[in-house]
Amino acid sequence: MSEILSQEEIDALLKGSQPANTQDTLSVDEMEALSEIMNVSMNTVSTLLISKVKQNVTIQVKDLSDIGEAENAALLEMPLCSFEAELTTGMKAKTWYLFKINDVAVLNDLLMGGDGANKETDELDDLQKNILVELMNELIPSGYETVSEMVKTKIAVKKPDIHSISQQKDVLEKILTNNKLAQITFSFEIGNVLEGEIIQLISIGMAKRLVELLLATLQEEEAPPPAKRMGGKQPMKQNGKGPQVSIQSVSFPSFDDQDDVPNHDESIDFILDVPLQVSVELGKTKKMIKEILAFNVGSIVELNNLAEDYVDILVNGKLVARGEVIVVDENFGVRIMEVYTNMRNNILKS
Repeated sequence: MSEILSQEEIDALLKGSQPANTQDTLSVDEMEALSEIMNVSMNTVSTLLISKVKQNVTIQVKDLSDIGEAENAALLEMPLCSFEAELTTGMKAKTWYLFKINDVAVLNDLLMGGDGANKETDELDDLQKNILVELMNELIPSGYETVSEMVKTKIAVKKPDIHSISQQKDVLEKILTNNKLAQITFSFEIGNVLEGEIIQLISIGMAKRLVELLLATLQEEEAPPPAKRMGGKQPMKQNGKGPQVSIQSVSFPSFDDQDDVPNHDESIDFILDVPLQVSVELGKTKKMIKEILAFNVGSIVELNNLAEDYVDILVNGKLVARGEVIVVDENFGVRIMEVYTNMRNNILKS
């Protein structure tokens, strides 16, 4: 033979298959990491939508996979509209969101104050397209802003316009044909009105880049601080003039033999009597200055939490638990329903 087979090629031949091109596919670990990133992003989107449609909204990853010919054919058979988003900062990439046309009609009706019922349609009109563009112009950047905080890298999205939306199958077919894509399917529920799906198409390169940023951030957080070098003599000149300055290492006494020194990391008994401020947060909202100046006795400030949602329990401003509001005798109280695993660390940091 004129060529020597690599070990990967030998293993692939023994298994009766060709070696996989890992650049065109996502590993199981990469899929899990990407799912976590997208769930964080869509959690922000859900919170914003709740304030707009006045109903509970749930969007979470349902399935994530590479796209093959079978998936392409299935997507082309659906009555979908595609929405293109372009990332301009942090990475240069495009991603596409696919909505069932009926789901968009229901969502638009809810945004306009309707009940979302009986909104079956085959095509979106210009008004519905503009409503969707304005909505996505707020939701998508907010979602990626949360991702930016997660991966500690600024990710910005180009402002979309009416041309970002398409209902043409040939446009979708071109997207599927010209790109190596992964398909993320989200379950999309609004109260008892809508139970649908959102499909996001993301290039394999963009997916791998997001995972790389997440892993780099996690490694940076876990890495110990660099030790300072203090040994050795280092002669130093000042601008090539004057005498040399000799820098000596500093000697410190050894504490290795002092076993009787108490280890405060293993016990927090010595701070158990320190008082901490415990507060309960019902919810949050944002208002413009003109709205705040209009506050008066009897004004109602609507929060982002629903009546049945748990409230946040904070210790010195650190979130440690969530619970439901109860009445004890004549006072309000909170029954704790969720305790965060990092509660101890948050209390100590506060």
